[in-house]
Amino acid sequence: MSLMELFERGGPLMWAIFVASVVAVAFFLERIRALSRGRILPDQVRDALFKHLEAGDGQRALQLCRENVSVLSRVCESGLRNRPGGRARVKEAMEDTGRVEVGAMEWGTGALATVAAIAPLLGLLGTVTGMIKVFRDVAGAEFPDISLLANG
Repeated sequence: MSLMELFERGGPLMWAIFVASVVAVAFFLERIRALSRGRILPDQVRDALFKHLEAGDGQRALQLCRENVSVLSRVCESGLRNRPGGRARVKEAMEDTGRVEVGAMEWGTGALATVAAIAPLLGLLGTVTGMIKVFRDVAGAEFPDISLLANG
């Protein structure tokens, strides 16, 4: 039996499950790309940032953070910009930026959760509609045969 035959026998709910699967795979692949180590914590930026900070060159570290597009650089940049305010201010700024960045990294997880909740329900709905079809076929037959049960 081919895949198309399975979809035809499954009815319209199979297409809804297929669409949900495609949406889930698309969001999953996008999240893998967005959450790769190179986009969050690039090794080169981390090493250069530590080198500048250990040397006491805050301006070069700040410039490096401004030139780079990563979660690490945005969090460190907020801390470096707030250095004149003292340790407490630096910590608060970095925590605030970190919360914003975590929120951005969580983007798309709601869609994945929705698909994860809906797909099994669509499968269950397909099972129920198949059972209703079987009962209707059996009720309409004068001499019910076991083969009628297999159709639904």
